[in-house]
Amino acid sequence: MTLLNGEWCRAIATMLASGLTPQHIFNTIQQQISSKEPLYRVCQQAIPLVEAGVSFVDVLYELDCLSRYHYQLLKIAEYSGQLTRVFIQIAHQLERSQERNQRLKVQLRISQAIISVGLLAHVLLSLFQQQFPLVEIVFFIALLTMTKLVFKVINADLFSV
Repeated sequence: MTLLNGEWCRAIATMLASGLTPQHIFNTIQQQISSKEPLYRVCQQAIPLVEAGVSFVDVLYELDCLSRYHYQLLKIAEYSGQLTRVFIQIAHQLERSQERNQRLKVQLRISQAIISVGLLAHVLLSLFQQQFPLVEIVFFIALLTMTKLVFKVINADLFSV
């Protein structure tokens, strides 16, 4: 699970461009969020690691803030001095991924509603004809279950890079 979203990646890029040290970045993030958020606890754990000499990118990866792919991009950027630029690129990627997931969720909900209305109409027609629509009811339950599973996959953000 990655904790950083596009907004936080942009904020980190801005703070890096402003010349803030990693310790100050974590302190600043910590001051801006609620103590109940997971990122707050990450910042608490990150400050001693940064003070101990662990690199900024390594701390973010060790504390599960980045995907492996983003870690590799940022590690190269850290060596080449392009950390700010790569954080902005990652912010773009994360924002596009979030937008795509939102559109997909809406499309799935609309599809589910259309199919549900059709199945419900079919079940009602079958009942009026005095036939028990067992297959349709089972299919309807399967449809709802599959939709819930798809939403879990989307929420797990498996489609993002």
